[in-house]
Amino acid sequence: MNDLYGVFKKFANDNHHDAFAKSLNSAYLTTETKKTLRQLHDEFGHYAQLVIHKDTCYVAFMHNPGGHDDDTRAKNMGLTMAIFPLEKALSEDFDYTKDVKHIRVGGIGSTFAGHTAKSGIVPQSLVLMGDLLYLVFGLDSQEDQQWGLYVNIFDTTKEEFIDCYQLGLDYKGDVTPYNYSAMNDIYVKEGYAAVGPSQMLVSHWNEYKGEYYTTIDIDSNNESGMIVKTKDFKTIEFVDVVRENEKGSCEVASGIYDGKMYIACRQVWTTPYLHFIRYDLETGAWTN
Repeated sequence: MNDLYGVFKKFANDNHHDAFAKSLNSAYLTTETKKTLRQLHDEFGHYAQLVIHKDTCYVAFMHNPGGHDDDTRAKNMGLTMAIFPLEKALSEDFDYTKDVKHIRVGGIGSTFAGHTAKSGIVPQSLVLMGDLLYLVFGLDSQEDQQWGLYVNIFDTTKEEFIDCYQLGLDYKGDVTPYNYSAMNDIYVKEGYAAVGPSQMLVSHWNEYKGEYYTTIDIDSNNESGMIVKTKDFKTIEFVDVVRENEKGSCEVASGIYDGKMYIACRQVWTTPYLHFIRYDLETGAWTN
């Protein structure tokens, strides 16, 4: 614990994140948090998505058994679904090795909807509709050499996956498979620079008038971020590109209140603030 905190504190100090450094240096913080920190297993997890349904926890995460990093090309890197009772997870005798059922969804070399993963599979969203979980994940395809998004449907009553398909992307009525080329074409048509190879769907969805909205992170692009919506998680529809986000970098968080979508955008490392902007879902107007 002390070594890990030391690494983070040094990083925070070196990069002038003073508030972060002070927090990590707080004896109160470390005293309070270490009570609930337990090393469960010698392996690495990232991009976790959690849904609780009928007192059961479902967690999808990028999984590197025996590893300690999130290198998507690590030979053991893959996607895992973990299932365990909520009551057991809250108990003092919770045992990760005995109380959790693991389902290995796939890894490098696994094929989904005709596309074989050439790198680790990254979960993007886990959405519950009825008793079905829609697991949205990204992978680099050997077949078309592109990053794309796919959906694997998990039936909680049977505890098995029942269907898999590539997500569709609707741009003004033209539906294509969701991949790098489709995203790049939209940005160019909207008058922006070409996007980077990585596009991450933000896991939190906001319901508004029977449709579900979220944002997409765009890596290596100065106008980082895009609003999308869906009704069925088979096709997502382009809504708009996030405005005035010239220093945007990766994560774009959002929430809907009173017919407006409030969006907070992470900025490049040298910018010590978020870009915060509002989109009117009825009029399409942007305001800071």
